[in-house]
This record gives sequence, structure tokens and C-alpha cells, in this order.
Amino acid sequence: MPFIRFYKMNPLLGMAVEEAFYEFSRTVSKYDGGAWEVVVDSDDVYAVYPVSLGSLEVGHDGNYVLPIEISSRAFGVYVSLAVYNKLCWLFHDQGNDALCEVFSSMYHSLRIWMIDTTELPPAEVEHILRMID
Repeated sequence: MPFIRFYKMNPLLGMAVEEAFYEFSRTVSKYDGGAWEVVVDSDDVYAVYPVSLGSLEVGHDGNYVLPIEISSRAFGVYVSLAVYNKLCWLFHDQGNDALCEVFSSMYHSLRIWMIDTTELPPAEVEHILRMID
């Protein structure tokens, strides 16, 4: 169960986070469902990816980033970063400083991990950085 970390925090939060991952994935790509697994799980660094897919074409119109094919692992890291950012701002707007801090910390820790890791090709890391900028 790849989203267990969030269900342990709060079952309703777990459901909201899991749905946010699926919804964002469908919004930015041709993702249409499937199993997810953990890319990395270490303290604040946590990301999941859809295992049923080889690669996905992803870009970001708002940041003028043309779509390219990236691995499902890179896609999962991108989705994780985007969802953490979205949830951080959602909880900030709701006045929930504790959850805002949780997702802000997860976002920044995952971003640092992504830049430092050798698990993702540098071209995919660069593409993700341009999309989240």
C-alpha cells in the first residue's frame, strides 16, 4: 500500500492524498489508473510511482516546458512534488500550519533527494525542475 504513510497520519488525509495523486496524474498525462509503488521512503523523503507504465509524456504549458517522455519513476517524483506543493498551500489557506509544514518539508526534502540521486537520469531531473519552477 504505497500511500500507507498518509493513512497512518489520518485515514481521511490518506484518502485525500491518494486521490490527489490520481487526479493530478490524470490531469497532466494519459495516466488511466494502475498500481503504485514507493520510489523512496526515508524520513521526510517519500515518493511513489505508477508501476504499470513504462513512460509517460509530460510537460507544463504554464512554464513553457514542452512535453517529453519520462520514466514512470520520474513521473512519480514529479507528481509527488506537485501534490505536496498543492497540499501545502491548501493547508496554509485553511490555517492548518502543522499539515502545511509537513507537506512543505516533504516537498523540499524530496526535491533535494531528486537533485542528489543517481536513480533518475539527469535529463529527467532537469525536466522535472523546469516543470515545478
